[in-house]
Amino acid sequence: MLATRYLSRQIRDLLRERGVSYMDATGNIFLRAEDPLVLIADRGATTDPRRRAGRPTASLKGLPAALMVRALADYVPPLTVPELANVAGTSIGAAYRLVDYLTNEGLITRESRGPVTTVDWPELLRRWSRDAPFLDTNSTRGYLEPRGIDALATKLRGLTEGQSYAVSGSLAAQPYAPYAEPRLALLYTTEPETLATTLGLRPVETGANVIVASPRSPVVYARSTTWQGITIVAPSQSAADLLGGPGRNPSEGEFLIAWMKENPDDWRRQLDR
Repeated sequence: MLATRYLSRQIRDLLRERGVSYMDATGNIFLRAEDPLVLIADRGATTDPRRRAGRPTASLKGLPAALMVRALADYVPPLTVPELANVAGTSIGAAYRLVDYLTNEGLITRESRGPVTTVDWPELLRRWSRDAPFLDTNSTRGYLEPRGIDALATKLRGLTEGQSYAVSGSLAAQPYAPYAEPRLALLYTTEPETLATTLGLRPVETGANVIVASPRSPVVYARSTTWQGITIVAPSQSAADLLGGPGRNPSEGEFLIAWMKENPDDWRRQLDR
């Protein structure tokens, strides 16, 4: 049995999966034995009551969290905290606080006073999508492309330089893990009305097949690439947006994550030192 001050939900789930009994000082307990047959389970606190003031709570909302999640997903460890802060574009203090939080949640492992050595990036992206879903963390507007997503893609290829945008969601997943014909396109841009007008999109209240978003965080553009003349977000961003999106998007997100697991060399990066 593992006994400690506090165990997060992620850690408790992992221990149960591996058949390890546990208890913590807040009342979370799971005790199972075969001989004699015993099963005791109870729930305690869902957050660490002794977490110091100023530390992040059980949430990955906000700009520092977004920057760190993307960096942890996109770069192959080992990564020191200063290296993470640098590549993510956060302060050293924010990086240490988030690394501490994610370590306690069982989403990353870190050597004592050393680098981050492993990242459970699929679960990290899932957690991020729950805490900061696409539609809740961006200013969005629905539009209709009457001729469909293929017509939208053609128009995007014809945009001139200087018209900044990035495609996410189903369309951005097509080069990696096409789930089905895209029904909904997600577009990031700093000038949504201008881009919508340029593309000839019609604003609608219902029946939209294009969502144009003005992102609150510049991280959505980090490590974007070009595919068939279209600027697309990184797979980690697309997966998170799909997981937190409407309709069949979450299933598409899981399909993309499955591809990402099988092909890490095609999207994860080594840090240049």
